[in-house]
Amino acid sequence: MKKLLCLFLVMAALFAIACTKESPGNSGETDSRDPAAEGQGEAGEAAKILPGFEPRDFGGYEITFLVNGPGMGAGWYVPQDLIPENGYIEYAEVLSDATYRRNLMLEETYNFKIKMVPDDNLPATLAKVVAAGDQTYEAVYGSYMYYYTALTSGYLKDLFAMPNIDLSKPWWAADSVRDLTIDGRLFMVAGDMVQYSYTGSSCVFFSKKLIEDNALELPYGIVREGKWTLDKMFEMGKKVILDLNGDGKLDGDDVLGVVFEDKFYEGLYLGTGQRTVEEKNGVLELTVNHPRTIAFIDKMIGYVKTSDGTFFATEKLKAGKDVLHVYQQMRFNFNEDRILYMVSQLIAAYSDLRLKETPYGILPLPKLDESQGAYYSYLPADNQMLAVPMNVKSPEDTGYMLEAIAAESKYTTKIAAYDNILIIRQMRDVESEEMIDIINANRRFDLGGIFRWGGVSELVPATIKSGENKFASRYESASEKIQKEMDKTMEEIKNIG
Repeated sequence: MKKLLCLFLVMAALFAIACTKESPGNSGETDSRDPAAEGQGEAGEAAKILPGFEPRDFGGYEITFLVNGPGMGAGWYVPQDLIPENGYIEYAEVLSDATYRRNLMLEETYNFKIKMVPDDNLPATLAKVVAAGDQTYEAVYGSYMYYYTALTSGYLKDLFAMPNIDLSKPWWAADSVRDLTIDGRLFMVAGDMVQYSYTGSSCVFFSKKLIEDNALELPYGIVREGKWTLDKMFEMGKKVILDLNGDGKLDGDDVLGVVFEDKFYEGLYLGTGQRTVEEKNGVLELTVNHPRTIAFIDKMIGYVKTSDGTFFATEKLKAGKDVLHVYQQMRFNFNEDRILYMVSQLIAAYSDLRLKETPYGILPLPKLDESQGAYYSYLPADNQMLAVPMNVKSPEDTGYMLEAIAAESKYTTKIAAYDNILIIRQMRDVESEEMIDIINANRRFDLGGIFRWGGVSELVPATIKSGENKFASRYESASEKIQKEMDKTMEEIKNIG
């Protein structure tokens, strides 16, 4: 026991400095960190928080995770923070080292190891093993868009009912607990042990070169003043437009204002603080039909209909040779300073944007208008969350190991992933770190975007892309079907044992 105590003290000392760099990361409505509650070091540094249980010896047990396979995103969606090397992509050294240190600490303290099994057919495999009573996997670490069928089929365990998992601890994402709890139960969660659940947050990248070349105001100050809005983003985007090749038309070969992936119609909508569906006291409520929804659609249609380069649809870009998809082409164009504002995810900073040679910055998603109180972000459903199979062999042991991994990740892999984003090339600056804090402090998870009842998550994007604000009629024709499907899901959840 003395050896274990010494190890804890040594690890706490090693990470004391790193802990002071911890970002607000995953909180609820605001940055909810309470230094008094977390404890303070001698110099006012936050003390390392430990799990609320005594160390125990698992005898070399191997906890096995079912994870995304390499077929999704050319290996980028295979977890990078479970084992030091995943064999599909080259890790950043800082993240690989942190993963090694964390796993070594877990092995020396609790005597268990981590194993992951990538699977391109994760949803089918999960359903198959649970239905067959196969207890191969203790946990699932996959894109959370895969979970809705598993959830309603009764294949996932309620995390509130898992022994030894304390979802009030800071290594679990409070915003995901808040937004994804249905009927008092939670079947998936984001947190510090799941890298993409915080590096996958939506954001806006901007070209510092285009800002300087066009004598525009650095947008950091605009964000701080609460004036970073959709109108401001597109207004500034219009000022950089340039027909580079002189062919008289504006397309992917030119300098454009604002470009984003198709899924960020939904993201920008959630950035207004709205959600399509919310759970309230055990009832699923359709909330998309709101005046702010109409206002958002009106604004976006006005910009999307332009043909002057203020906005350019990613789908119209021509993907070059050896480019995986048009979204990657968008990032390559941004690297060449041919896009002022690119709406994407933080993870882009150390995937495709690592090739960028000129400085860039990061901003939160814009507000609908200046009356909006806070900036909101969202986590696209292709990013990962943690879940536990319903038939897990030992809920007590699994809960213990997951809590231990999550707690240690807060001080190792989480910090490394943030540093990895912030130290890439010229992008590191005080403002970018501040902006990332804002991005991850107020996130929205939308149940409608996960379950997609009756096409509810497509109501807003489809209306915008149509070029006419006929949202009212779309909603009227779809709402009955949406409500029936929501009621069916709630009944299925209530019947889960």
